Amino acid sequence: MNHLLKSKANVCKTRGRILGYEAEVVDCQDDLVLILNRKSEKVAAIGLRENEGEVVFESFVIDVRKWMWAESEGFTMEQMVDPDGDVRSLIFKKTPFDRIPKMLV
Repeated sequence: MNHLLKSKANVCKTRGRILGYEAEVVDCQDDLVLILNRKSEKVAAIGLRENEGEVVFESFVIDVRKWMWAESEGFTMEQMVDPDGDVRSLIFKKTPFDRIPKMLV
């Protein structure tokens, strides 16, 4: 896990504890981690991407029900994460990082 993402994930875990839940961090790739609240069944993603030579930090709340719907309808992973596709905007809600812990309550 990238050290910057690790520190961001630790901030989410600490804020989660303050809000009354234990956030779980799942390392997906060097540039992507998931933050989960198993009690509320809510999930967020924080990641890094390169944009015109600059590293950009992004965070999203993932609508798990819509993700499961898309899978059951036969959408591929590529279709679900395609930046130009309609399905992505249904599943992933871009959210400022500082709001992620509260969104997982």
